[in-house]
Amino acid sequence: MQHRITNYIKLVGIHFLIFCIFYLIFSFFGFIKGFPTNETISQWDVGWYKSIIKDGYSFIENKQSNVAFFPLFPLFWKFTHLSPIGISIVNLLCFYSGMFILFKTFNLDAKKLLLLLSIPSLFFCYVPYTESLFFLAGSFIIYGLKRNHWLVILGVFLACLTRSASLIFIPIILFSKLYNLTSERENNRKIIKETVLLILTAIIATLLAQYIQYLYTGEFFTIFKAQKAWNRIIKIPTLYFTTWDEARLIWLDGLAFLIGTLGIVLSVILLIKKIKNKHKKISSDYLFSISYLGLVTLVTVLYSGEDANGGTSLVSLNRYVFSTPFFMLFLIMLLKRNRLIKNQLIVFITISIITWLMFHATGYLHNLDRFVISSAKTQIYFGIIILYSLIYMLLSNKKYLSLLWSGFYLLNIIIQIFLFNSFLNGIWIG
Repeated sequence: MQHRITNYIKLVGIHFLIFCIFYLIFSFFGFIKGFPTNETISQWDVGWYKSIIKDGYSFIENKQSNVAFFPLFPLFWKFTHLSPIGISIVNLLCFYSGMFILFKTFNLDAKKLLLLLSIPSLFFCYVPYTESLFFLAGSFIIYGLKRNHWLVILGVFLACLTRSASLIFIPIILFSKLYNLTSERENNRKIIKETVLLILTAIIATLLAQYIQYLYTGEFFTIFKAQKAWNRIIKIPTLYFTTWDEARLIWLDGLAFLIGTLGIVLSVILLIKKIKNKHKKISSDYLFSISYLGLVTLVTVLYSGEDANGGTSLVSLNRYVFSTPFFMLFLIMLLKRNRLIKNQLIVFITISIITWLMFHATGYLHNLDRFVISSAKTQIYFGIIILYSLIYMLLSNKKYLSLLWSGFYLLNIIIQIFLFNSFLNGIWIG
């Protein structure tokens, strides 16, 4: 165990050093501007958390208010009395703790761990957002489900206090636990008891979060009213899908949509096998992860409003998907295959093409005027995205992993740096 901890700390140290060196190089040559300070790191949702810390919760009908944010992170921040930089360091430690759980649980080697650490959207775990606490709680869930450990209860409880996760956790728990019901009565009783306990945990955590908000606002479940002011109302999605600032971020939120779609497809296939009684036992942590990715994507699509340029906006989907241990597990399972299966590759490419057609790959994207290429800009743009996502599939083959991992790791580090720096400069990422 001590050796594993030492090895992990060494790898994280190397990763952090590489990140800092590249950041300094890009800053020196003027490619990025600014460093993390208490001011620059306090962007976007950070202001809402600060308002909860300072004045508690408030709710005004038909106006954006801080009841849209769950209490664990702001209360934790208030308890620590830390500055924005200070709480960011704590968040980073929480994230690395969650990643260590995955590192230990799945016995990851150095290459796979570094690839996971380089996922671009993980920079949200470096700032005063809820992502780190949710990542740690999700890691408890994965470990608890994998090892049949009580930590899964703590994970569900903390996750549902951090975000409005219980709204999707209940069907996810039902799917991941009940899928492995068998003809053995004793085994089924155990599974059903565990399922009921986890659902009760999610409900209790949600009620506790609502009670905390009630103490300030005098109303229960104001989150549903508040969502309307954030343009989060259930409606039939409108094609074509898009996101804020279109071409600048479609690749990121679009890739998250692609992963969520794969989660839905995998979940449906497994359900069909279960109904036809052609299924085999599947680890609950994997079932939980793929169904989370699918359901969070589906909810985002159904509850997102239209963009100013038309079409349903999938704003922020990238951090709901990529900045979670559930995507990490999805990627771990892909990398652990160690071989590329032709049929799976064909299915992946097919789903990718369908996905990007839903983002108007054959049409025109706003904000592509900055590119010097005179024609077929949109098609080249989506072609690059398909190539980028295809590399992840190739990495499931040992030969390609050896050839590509270092270059792909550095590419992801560079993207992560630019996204992080954009956030510091007040440019929306998610």
